[in-house]
Amino acid sequence: MGAGDGKFVLGLLLGALVGAGGLYWLNGATGQAAASAPALERETAPAAVSAPSAAAPELTRTASREERNQAASDDAGEVEVSDTEVARLVAQTHVEPAAVTRGEGTVTGVVLDADGRGVGGVLVRASEDRSRSYTRAADSFSGAPPVDRSVEDVVKSAVTSHLRTRAERVEARSDAAGNFTLAQLGDGTWSVNAYKEGFRLERVGESRSVRAGDRVEYTATPVVAVPVRVLAVGGAPAAKAFVVCDGGDRSSRWSLRWSAEEPTLWLPAGDYELTAFSSDGNGDSDREDNDAREASQTETLALPAGAQPGEVVLTLAPRSGVRGRLLTSGLLSSDDRPTAKLMELAAGAEPNLEALADSNKSSNSWRDDSYHFYDLEPGRYVVGAARSSWSAPIVAHEVFEVTDGVLELNLTLPEADRSQMLVVHVQGPDGRPLDGVDFMFEYHKGFGGGSRGVQAVQDRQKDWLLELPEEFREDWLAGKATTGTYGLQVEHDRYGTRTVELTPGQLDVSVRFEEPASLVVDVPGYVGSAYVGRVLVQCTNKGSRSTWFNSDDGGRVNAAGSATFDKLAPGEYSLALMIEQDDAGGWRPQQRVAGTDFKVGPGENHATLAIPPLHVLVVHYADAKSGANLALRPLDRDETDPWGRSGAEFGDDGLARFECVPAGDYELMFWGGAPKKMRVSVPCGQVEFTPMRLDALLVTITDEGGDLAKAGFRAGDLVIGVNGAEFEGEPGNPWGELYSSKTAELTYIVLRGGKRLEVTLRGADVGDWSTMGGTLEPTAR
Repeated sequence: MGAGDGKFVLGLLLGALVGAGGLYWLNGATGQAAASAPALERETAPAAVSAPSAAAPELTRTASREERNQAASDDAGEVEVSDTEVARLVAQTHVEPAAVTRGEGTVTGVVLDADGRGVGGVLVRASEDRSRSYTRAADSFSGAPPVDRSVEDVVKSAVTSHLRTRAERVEARSDAAGNFTLAQLGDGTWSVNAYKEGFRLERVGESRSVRAGDRVEYTATPVVAVPVRVLAVGGAPAAKAFVVCDGGDRSSRWSLRWSAEEPTLWLPAGDYELTAFSSDGNGDSDREDNDAREASQTETLALPAGAQPGEVVLTLAPRSGVRGRLLTSGLLSSDDRPTAKLMELAAGAEPNLEALADSNKSSNSWRDDSYHFYDLEPGRYVVGAARSSWSAPIVAHEVFEVTDGVLELNLTLPEADRSQMLVVHVQGPDGRPLDGVDFMFEYHKGFGGGSRGVQAVQDRQKDWLLELPEEFREDWLAGKATTGTYGLQVEHDRYGTRTVELTPGQLDVSVRFEEPASLVVDVPGYVGSAYVGRVLVQCTNKGSRSTWFNSDDGGRVNAAGSATFDKLAPGEYSLALMIEQDDAGGWRPQQRVAGTDFKVGPGENHATLAIPPLHVLVVHYADAKSGANLALRPLDRDETDPWGRSGAEFGDDGLARFECVPAGDYELMFWGGAPKKMRVSVPCGQVEFTPMRLDALLVTITDEGGDLAKAGFRAGDLVIGVNGAEFEGEPGNPWGELYSSKTAELTYIVLRGGKRLEVTLRGADVGDWSTMGGTLEPTAR
């Protein structure tokens, strides 16, 4: 172990010894440890925006309030560790070589410049994504102080973690054409990054994570050296600052650390506006420009490719505005902190608190319940406080004037009115109240509905107080019954997600988590099939109308032919086997091919969901225009399950193709103009679309509280006429007349179980299409 490694261990050692977060630093966090890491890493990994003389960027993470308080107290007496002491500790450390099992997967890719030419010599590095465990120690609730680890033990853990990370990563360099291959990758997801001195490397696409078999692309952009000098208030040289380089859009706006020791910024060619902000060097890089109390003038910089710009001088000056603290009363901390909102007022105008709540000028008090609005023009303003950032109502406000300088103004939030909020008692398996809970409010009406996060604060009794969504609040508090169903998703990092039903007017609900369950779904026939890499398992809690893939890998079946789900609440689940189509066009590229219900109990569970024999269905229709839609759905489908339908488009040849179709009876529906239908039995190869005669309306019920069900209709009813006359051809829309005229009265002729009956309905008895609670769909008798 050389001197570079010793420096690295020193960084990790100091990080581990500061505060109570030693274990976090040793598991890959980029805090104080990262300050020394570049001395070791620059040998193989230059910064993404760098040049030969540029230092690697400083890596940061957001510290918790406890860590910041600890760091503040530690500043009073910093611990100095000499190189001799570090060398002694490292020499006494014995670490076994990291044993790494390689896989057989590969990831290919290419690095191109802006003109599409390959860029060679780019280092591409893949590191296995790892999820951190936050499991508590067995004695974490005992009240006893934690046992101090020895310095030797800390050093050994740091060195072990470092060597294992080094051994597991996979690297490659691009050739002259820009191509590269990362080989010997195992299952799971990998984080991929690219590096080359003098270039900014950007991944094309949304995510840096890849899987074996993926192909990735990077764009390499040359960077230019920009010398910057920052002057403090009064004109003296500043030691540290924060420079925002704004190119006019989100993709070319960077917030960069600046210091007198490293005064050069490396930027791609372009036009920028540069502004400096004061910095203590310890803030979060994503918002230090918002927190700074001093800012410079903004300088415009034109930066042509290959230019050698002159020095940019930025002089700091005090900012104007308002700042203060949001003081809570009777509430404890929560993940969603109080929020301050700001709005300018005309002379003599009274503040509109609803408009203030919707203001896009907000300041989240994530750190210490503080807020600030800087760089305000002189004038009259109102600042208000909400209990969270979720468009919550303003509960405290003040009107003030801005002249110059910064006004200090605290806002006190009143006690929460529990009679206007949903009170949720959340307990763990032991019956104790739980912290760290997230909430989602659900609403469903027929096939529609949705979900949205709600603000949640915790009182001193450990109850959670939730603001009801604004669109339901008034009717809910009045206890008015509305069509649809309501639910509350309660999510905990360890115990998973529970969904409870809610009733309008309900203001109190209890949720008790059980010990979490896990589920392994085996998929026989997957290994060696034509569907490798395309199969997913959908796992849905039947107590919730929401659908999700509750796993780290999105429910994707692994190389061994199984998908694993953890942190499940024991209960009834629906499992569905989904296959991604070769043509991923359209909004739903997965085709459902099998499904089953499964009861999950505490602990480990196993289920089997085999791939059935699958067929190709080709439909020809001479009257179809290219791009017209054709839907396919099983006749025994569940009408409330939107996954039971798949779609295809007709090509220029009049053919629409469905792949991966299980055997069974289906209905085809053509969407070009008036709907046309045909029934087919798969397997059948290629068929000619021959529309059947539609002379009835099939009733489906999705909401027992909707207009259809209340009128007396039942699922499966066939409407064959209206007002004494049976349909002679394709039915029109007899329901629409009821919407347009409240005095209209229609009597429907209905076939139910082979018997005829009549159902009479008046326009005054129905709402609109959203309250219908089902569908009337053209069909054949």
